[in-house]
Amino acid sequence: MQHSQSIIKSYNKAVHYRSKGLEIDTEILRFKIKYTKIQT
Repeated sequence: MQHSQSIIKSYNKAVHYRSKGLEIDTEILRFKIKYTKIQT
């Protein structure tokens, strides 16, 4: 059994901006890290 203590999410933020009608010339790769439990 494996327990994960963090979640890593990556996505292309330029796609989101373009869907709102903004002009983006470069790709924007964004990472989010969420910790679900911190061990001490």
